[in-house]
Amino acid sequence: MELKAALRQQGRLLRDKMSSEQRESESLGLYHTLMASPLFTEADCLLTYVSLPAEPDTRRLITYALAIGKPVAAPVIDGPVMHFVLFENLSQLVPGPMGILQPPAGAEAVITPKTLCLVPGYWFDRQGFRVGYGGGYYDRFLSGFPGQSAGLCFSDFLAESLPREPWDSPVKYIVLPDRLLPADITR
Repeated sequence: MELKAALRQQGRLLRDKMSSEQRESESLGLYHTLMASPLFTEADCLLTYVSLPAEPDTRRLITYALAIGKPVAAPVIDGPVMHFVLFENLSQLVPGPMGILQPPAGAEAVITPKTLCLVPGYWFDRQGFRVGYGGGYYDRFLSGFPGQSAGLCFSDFLAESLPREPWDSPVKYIVLPDRLLPADITR
């Protein structure tokens, strides 16, 4: 746990040091990588966080998905539980816990094996594990999620291996600015 806390702090510092040009360039690469993949094109619904300024940009992805008619849902935190609520426009979103934008009350997303969930994190490793923000919301959600999951990862934040706890749930794919990497869950 101490190592994860140190990695969170290091990740936060490294992200803050990224230039706006590098962050924009890498976010654009992530966008193009994901949009060109069957992971996105075959998804029946997109579950995604709404990015904060230092994170990989999800707003461009959200806008594109909504423009082509793909249902989009963002997380809403209710105590220890996270669920995804559909929305039709970024302007509908309101600040939730920790200042993260979320949809107001509304219809929950219908989750199927073809649903794609984009997962935030500071670090991802080649096995799909991550060092996130420490709340455990995505680990709890992913433990029973039947769809496809992918972490949006800036180039310098992919590790060979990360510390993990028994309750950590890996993503199935890591989206990098230049490629889509299937998680190697056999290691």
